[in-house]
Amino acid sequence: MLRLAEQVTVQAGLLNSGDRVIITAGTPVGSRGTTNLIKAATIT
Repeated sequence: MLRLAEQVTVQAGLLNSGDRVIITAGTPVGSRGTTNLIKAATIT
């Protein structure tokens, strides 16, 4: 899922290779207040 988000944002021109981002997510998806993942990533 995270890899797909990276690919979609690069294709849309929102991010470029080498950009640094913070990704937040949670489960169950769509429920407020359920963030249980925070990832620092460098776009490849």
